[in-house]
Amino acid sequence: MVAVATVLPEAHPLDPCPRDFRLRGMATDERHRGRGYAGLLTAACIDHARGEHATRVWLQARPAAVALYERAGFVRETGEFDVPGLGPHVRMTLEL
Repeated sequence: MVAVATVLPEAHPLDPCPRDFRLRGMATDERHRGRGYAGLLTAACIDHARGEHATRVWLQARPAAVALYERAGFVRETGEFDVPGLGPHVRMTLEL
């Protein structure tokens, strides 16, 4: 396995909508980083959510990954906050 992600229906925590999807668990094996796999996987997850009639995709990104998601069209909703056991994250959304 080179990269993995999950995209599933899940209401946004601050502004729930029945057509929300959450992108989570995105990871690329460090030996394969920098080759565009994360961007391709992000695009595939967005396409899947669209195919399921989602109106928004949201996620919680590590600060180092914010630029990746911004390139895909996500916008920041929060500053950094701590996810217990995982460290700093930023909540981001993409309106479809």
